[in-house]
Amino acid sequence: RRLGAASVSAPPRSAPPAPAPPPRFPRPPTMQEDRRNLAPQDEALRIVGEPGDESARTYIFRDEDHTLGNSLRHVLMRHEHTDFCGYSVPHPSEPLMNVRLQTRNGVPAKTVLDEGLRQLGAICDSLTAQLEKEAGLATTRKRSDSAATFPGPGRFGTKPAKSPLEKAKEMTDAG
Repeated sequence: RRLGAASVSAPPRSAPPAPAPPPRFPRPPTMQEDRRNLAPQDEALRIVGEPGDESARTYIFRDEDHTLGNSLRHVLMRHEHTDFCGYSVPHPSEPLMNVRLQTRNGVPAKTVLDEGLRQLGAICDSLTAQLEKEAGLATTRKRSDSAATFPGPGRFGTKPAKSPLEKAKEMTDAG
């Protein structure tokens, strides 16, 4: 080669583009895709426990949270055959709620859970009926009527407090 002379070389051959590597962390399935992969009986409830011991089970409820968990735990703990009951929501971003139930005297956990769910349903029905009844009464009352009817805490057995207008009227009548 001579200095100053341009060197001419053949253009490099273009190689076919390499295939894109698979994503390191695959996209999690959407809720609809996830539900398609579940058997119909597993969609709302999954039961975990030893096959030989029916007195201890973990029930995994889908799309439930502390609202059902704490209420159901409370009802189940009051059952005479419940030895232990607890619930947890593993993570706020997961639509799962776990209920652990252990019974005594050989009573199957499923039986206690069924009775507890029926009892909780009856409590909810009773509360709904009471709220609908009171809502009907509340719409027919005026605000001033409810203050005299429901005096509030600490005022039972005493006369309702006078309004500032009533106090001012008494002062002008007395003077």
